[in-house]
Amino acid sequence: MKKIILVLSLFLFGCQSSSADKAPIKVATGWEYNTFMVKYGGSAYNMHYLYITALENVTITKIEVNRGNCATFDKPSNLKFGDKKEYKLSTGSSSLCDDVLEVSVEANNEIYTFTFNE
Repeated sequence: MKKIILVLSLFLFGCQSSSADKAPIKVATGWEYNTFMVKYGGSAYNMHYLYITALENVTITKIEVNRGNCATFDKPSNLKFGDKKEYKLSTGSSSLCDDVLEVSVEANNEIYTFTFNE
């Protein structure tokens, strides 16, 4: 009986899934051509980024890119209205993911899922 109550309370009071249309954040992806290493004899490469902009005060606790198959960020971030945070999806000349199809963000105890058509 205790297990049922625990599972039910986690379901009722845990993270809820919500529509990206009602999210307190905006999510975008982008590429930037990085030439930093060229002056040290290296080669230039594209850097892939994930950008999150707060549309209200928000606490982000987890981000999963492509259902965790691409990247997962679980360091909490507090953002105020208008704050923008970027996450690198590339390390050096290798990309953690070439195409971002889906981003799930846990913010203010709700999960918002954003999809992208590449």
